[in-house]
Amino acid sequence: MKSRYGWVSNSSTTSFCVVGMPVDEDKIIEVDDIDFEDESQVKGLEGFWTEGAIEAFKKADWDRSYAKNILEDEFGVCVHSGEDGTCVGIEFSMDDDETWGQCKKRAADKLAAVFVKPGKVGLHYDAEYEG
Repeated sequence: MKSRYGWVSNSSTTSFCVVGMPVDEDKIIEVDDIDFEDESQVKGLEGFWTEGAIEAFKKADWDRSYAKNILEDEFGVCVHSGEDGTCVGIEFSMDDDETWGQCKKRAADKLAAVFVKPGKVGLHYDAEYEG
């Protein structure tokens, strides 16, 4: 059996497989437009993002980064969008001695560091034909 991790791409298809949860893509995109020196704008992030995530966003070099990059670099959380929406989590991979429950818990722990109310963790995947 062959396993491919992360983005798998060729001239006709793109796919991903993430252990995580669905999320409103607009919540991620809106972070890119926040003026982090304006406390009223930062306050608008509370209730969705954890304090740790907001602090990471505040410290980021916004001339060279996007919220998606910060989530991956600082928390190990990836963001993928597909035909059925956007999901966040970890790239699907399991250690030889890891169970599915342990893999989901690993993803849930990472998401809990980022989101105030993380959703139910599951397997999310998408494949698109670009022909």
